[in-house]
Amino acid sequence: MDGTIRSAGTAQDPVDRAAATGGLVAVDDAGGFSLHPSAQVLLVEFEYPAEAACILDRAGRTFALRLDADRRLVLGPAVAPLDGQWLRRAWSAAQHRSVRVHPLKRLLPSTSGALLEAIFETLWLEDATKPLPAPWTVEADGRTEQPATINDVGALLAARRLRGGTLVRDPFGHLYRPVAAGGIHWRHRLLPATGGRICYVEIPQPD
Repeated sequence: MDGTIRSAGTAQDPVDRAAATGGLVAVDDAGGFSLHPSAQVLLVEFEYPAEAACILDRAGRTFALRLDADRRLVLGPAVAPLDGQWLRRAWSAAQHRSVRVHPLKRLLPSTSGALLEAIFETLWLEDATKPLPAPWTVEADGRTEQPATINDVGALLAARRLRGGTLVRDPFGHLYRPVAAGGIHWRHRLLPATGGRICYVEIPQPD
């Protein structure tokens, strides 16, 4: 067995076993990041090999799409170790490009391994359809509420006028200050106008 995953692959395939423990992150040819629960689900989302610039698992292995002998799109075996510097640049660019897609503005970890874990976690949180280990927490105006998803957090805050003391905590314990996305600088770059969208800037916490 060469580790290749096809649309009819099974959980016994080496690559798919890794995917089953935490999914796969794909970076497309436009620089967009997406999280997929399995190799089979990922294959449905792409049409040709070059459409995926890089595919990553939680272990930091990278994969590439290719065509098999029958011209079917497949996920090949691991091809190279993670390039941490490339990943950091690509993730930063994706976050700056779209507040709508990436409203969570987490602090970037210093190590490649921690960054990879943060990317998986952030993409999971930003997908309001995925189950979470706990609700979000919003503290505002002396009240504490626990919305289920990031979309619910946004809807709650949109109904209020944002105040400086409003705090949001994600299910993994990271603390954020919600801000109107068009009016802040994120890493010294002015985010584009976003039609009143809210983004969440992580607040450093003591270790």
